[in-house]
Formats: sequence, C-alpha cells, structure tokens
Amino acid sequence: VRRVDYFISHAWRSSRLTKYLALCKFFNRSPALIIAAVYNLLWFFYALHTTTSGIQDVRHDFVDGTPHSTPLLLKYSHAAACPIILLCAALLQHVLHRGATGFLDIACVPQDDEVGKAQGITRLGAVLARSERMILLVDEHYWRRLWCIYEVAAFCRHAERDRLVVLPLHVATGELAVVV
Repeated sequence: VRRVDYFISHAWRSSRLTKYLALCKFFNRSPALIIAAVYNLLWFFYALHTTTSGIQDVRHDFVDGTPHSTPLLLKYSHAAACPIILLCAALLQHVLHRGATGFLDIACVPQDDEVGKAQGITRLGAVLARSERMILLVDEHYWRRLWCIYEVAAFCRHAERDRLVVLPLHVATGELAVVV
C-alpha cells in the first residue's frame, strides 16, 4: 500500500470487546454525544410544547405540599440518550470514516499460513513507514509484550510523537459503564 491511515497496535491477550470499545470511543465519541444532545434538546422542546395535559406525573412538594406536575414525555426524554450514544458510537465509522484505511495484524497478516505470516512480518516495517498515525490499545498486557514495544519503536523511528495515539482500554470500559 502507498499509505495507511491507522496502524492499530494491541496485545493479543487483551479483550476484543475492550479494544472494540476503545476504537469506537476514539473514532465516534464526539459525534455520538452531539447527536444524543441534539436528540435530547429536540425531545425536550417537543415534550414542552405537546398538549398532553392528561399524561402528567404529579408530585407534591415535601415542604409545603404544593402539587407539581411534569409531562411524562419530558420526564423520560433522557431514557433514549444511552441507546443513541451506544448505537452512534458503534455505527458512525461506517459513515464518517468510510474511506479510512487501517492495519490490524490479525486481519492483515495471515495467521494460519507460516510463509504468509513470515512475509507479513518482514514487510511490517514498510507498513509502519507508510502509516499516518499509530493507535496503541494499551492495558496491563501491552508493555509486557516485546512485539508491541518493537512496533512502537519502529514507528517512532521515523514519525513524530504527535502521530502516536495512546488509548487506555480501561477508560473506554469505564465510560461505557458511566453512560449505561
């Protein structure tokens, strides 16, 4: 290839799900949050201006007993925000990053063919030299793997540090827990 947008470096021992979550967060978190905020804003104004006087949640003030009513549409408008964020984070790369290219060793180097695997490893330096950015999917296994250190060193030999993106896997999992 002439150019690769993202070289994705990871430890094979790390969970596939956490790596996927970290990549979804990296590529799609901001647009997903914007879409969820716009949805909530539109839903808020829709619920505020809808004439649903019969569907109200009435609660009495605990200090003076004054009744306060809230339209149920308004009360539960936030309930769809979590699924919207998750759906957008999982699917937006198909729209926003359609032309982006990436190198992921398990997908790009044949793992079941020893000759093909040796050729892929031999050409790894050329792929790293043509990579615009390197994404490190880092967890407790990453820096213990000599191969991961080799990939980072080979990339940094010819690239500036600002082209290196470090994604701690526990952060994406923690953010998912907060969103849910």
